[in-house]
Amino acid sequence: MPILVVPSATAARLERLAAREDVPSDVREALRSQMVRVPLGGHAPADPSLAHAEGRVPHTLLVQVSQWARTHDDAYTLASLLRGAQLYHPPRAVYERPKELDASLEAIRRAHEESEYARMVSPAPTQPSAAPYRLSGGAAPHAVRAEHEAWRETRTQLSALVNILLSIGAVATAVWWGAGSRDSLWKAAVAFGAALLVGTAEVVLYARYWRATERQRRTRRARAARRPPRTPTPAACPPCPPPPHDAPRG
Repeated sequence: MPILVVPSATAARLERLAAREDVPSDVREALRSQMVRVPLGGHAPADPSLAHAEGRVPHTLLVQVSQWARTHDDAYTLASLLRGAQLYHPPRAVYERPKELDASLEAIRRAHEESEYARMVSPAPTQPSAAPYRLSGGAAPHAVRAEHEAWRETRTQLSALVNILLSIGAVATAVWWGAGSRDSLWKAAVAFGAALLVGTAEVVLYARYWRATERQRRTRRARAARRPPRTPTPAACPPCPPPPHDAPRG
């Protein structure tokens, strides 16, 4: 059921209508019980004598009054009663926090203040605690160097594997197309044999290369381990000036 807010003049007319004796009792009772004066808001004039409260009335009550006025009073038509009326929007309910939430927030705030006060009045530590873990300055360059060497070796192995696969594929393709129009089974067997032979040769050559490279790397590491550490040589002193000659005696 929609509720309307009618102007103050219309509300006054409805109040006068509720006081008339020729109006049916049910209409008068509905006007007295269902029409409510709206409290003055911020848009009302500052002078209370000039301010007139609006009325809040159901739409069905205005229809009931207009139906009675058809045969008794033409001044209360539905069009005249709806002139200047607006739809009533009830205000939003104000959220109220439960008391338990306020109590818990107050306890948290009090505990935080107490901890802050205890931290402020407690004496500062005289000696900071040592860090549990420290990285040595000499271990970091060695780890970085080892990581670079491992990555270089892995990259070399991947490159060798790709080269072997490309060589096998190239030889097999060349043998297949070089066989011409011979039997497909024969071409496949010859291409597979040639690819297997080339792959075996590639693996043997790369294995020998890796072994030689590993021996060279071990030799360099052994020489570096046996090499004595470098000690800074003291800077040479500048030549001392010659002693002054004795002055000739007269």
